[in-house]
Formats: sequence, C-alpha cells, structure tokens
Amino acid sequence: SCFFSCFNLRSVTLPSINVATGLSFLFYACYQLEWVKFTSMPTVVGTISMQNSFDTDYNLQNIYFPATATAGSIYNFQSAFSNCVQLKSIVLPSNINVNSFGSTFNNCFALTTCILPTSAAACIDYANIFSGCRSLLKITLPTAPTATVSFQSLVNGCSKLQEITIPSGYIVNSLSQAFVNCYSLKTISWTPGIQNSVTTMNLAFSACYLLTSFTMPTSMNALSNMTQTFTNCTSLLSLTLPSSLNAVTTMDNCFSICNLLKSLTLPTSMSACTNFTSVFNSCQSLTSITLPNTVGAVTTFQSCFANCNSLKTCVLPGAAQLSLV
Repeated sequence: SCFFSCFNLRSVTLPSINVATGLSFLFYACYQLEWVKFTSMPTVVGTISMQNSFDTDYNLQNIYFPATATAGSIYNFQSAFSNCVQLKSIVLPSNINVNSFGSTFNNCFALTTCILPTSAAACIDYANIFSGCRSLLKITLPTAPTATVSFQSLVNGCSKLQEITIPSGYIVNSLSQAFVNCYSLKTISWTPGIQNSVTTMNLAFSACYLLTSFTMPTSMNALSNMTQTFTNCTSLLSLTLPSSLNAVTTMDNCFSICNLLKSLTLPTSMSACTNFTSVFNSCQSLTSITLPNTVGAVTTFQSCFANCNSLKTCVLPGAAQLSLV
C-alpha cells in the first residue's frame, strides 16, 4: 500500500526491490498514474503478492516489466490490474510463475493485447481473468498445470474476442459463464480431453453468436448443470455430446435460440436429469431430435420444443421414464 490513493501521481520507476514480497495495493486508486517501470523483479524464492496492486488506476496506460523473472518466485496476481480502463497492452515476463490469475484484468475495457507467460505451473485460478475486456481480440493461455483450475467467467463479456487458444492438459472444475457474451468468438482452439472435474457449464457459451462448433470433452462424469449452456449460439451448426452425462440434473434452455442447429442426439442415458424446460426452444432449423432413452424423474418438458418450426422427427424417452411429467 506504499502509494495507496496518491491521486495525482503520474509515473514511477521502481529500483531493484530484490527482497520485496508484499506488493499488494501498491498503487491502488492512483487515478492519474500513467506508467510504472520495474527495473527488475524481486529475487525472492517463494510467494510474492501483487493482489490489487494497480486496481482502479483509471488512467494507467503502460506497465514496463523486465523480460524475465526469478525462477522460484511465485506471484499472486489476484485483481492486480482490475479496472485499469485505459490499459491497452501488457507483456508479462515470459517465465513468471503465477498461482492466481483470478480477476487479474477484470474490466480492462481498452485492453487489446495481453501476452501471458508461456507457463504458469502453479496457477489454479483463471476465474474472471479477462471478464469485461471488451476490446481484447485474441488470447493464448499458458501451458496447463497439473492441478485443477477454474475457468469461471474466463472471458465473460469479451465482445470483440475472435480467438482463444487453450493448451491441452487443463483439468477444469468450472466452465460457468466462461465464454458468455463473446459475440465475435469464432475459434476455440482447445482439445479438452477428459474433464471429470467439471461440475457446471451454466451459461458457458451463451450468446457466442459466431461460434459454429465446439468439441465437448470426452467424459464429464461430474457435470450437473447445463442451464443455458449454448443458448443464443445462433451460428452453431453441429455439436457432439459425450456419453457420460449421467450427473446432469437440468438442461433448462440449454440449446434455445440455436437457429442453425439442424439435428442433435443427446446421450442414451441422462439418469439424473429432471428438467428439460425450453431445451430446444426456438431452434428453427432443427429437424431431428433424439432424447435419452433413460432419464431421471422428469417433471417438466415445458416449452421444450416450442417454435421448432422445422421439426419432423422427435424420439422421446421410453414411456416408463415419463410417468412424473
């Protein structure tokens, strides 16, 4: 908190701060701060906190980091640059190891370019890292750690984002709202493999208007919530669902307003699913639907096929499965 709320501070060059471990709130709410230069990164082996260090620096335009950081240093970047609404580009040291990218660039409205480190072996949190970065065009995440990570609201509201590259190997526990309102997203370069830790895909791809296809993970044994997962994906042409969705309890509005989707086969068994409300509502090109033969104690199919103007063939679950509808 060294320069906390220094409202008129414009620029700072930091000397070598080799033993510094606490940089939290260092420049918090320095509203006129335009640029900061780090002469070198700390040489401490261990955890270094940069939580909220530049948070709410509304006029910040440049951060100058050295090319590399000290091997063995592990940084916490939780909300480090949150609400830096004038920050347009940033390059982090290529080898900097980070244990949290949670909300790091949240609401950096002007950010168009961000170069993350090539690897972040300690990182377990990417939740909200680019949430609200409505000028960001493309992003590549570091190589995957071995630990489970959160992708909740990963690029939520990145309305100009066209491409995201996610290296294989990530083990994800949440995709809730991960890509919601990414209106321009065309390409998700990711081979997700088995994802038995994901519990929710609530609103994961909602309003991805230009997304034409997505490769679902091959196994999702823990997934329980698919509410509005692909709603308003108006360009979605094809989708293959994994066979392992027996923990899903609700598909409320999962594919509603997927205007170009022509056919879809759900897994043979979704033995826990009880809610199919509006699943295919307004899928105007859908001609064929095959529902699971085995479902949970389903109570409602309300508006499930409403406004499916082209629907010709629909295969419902077995009659014994529908006794509670």
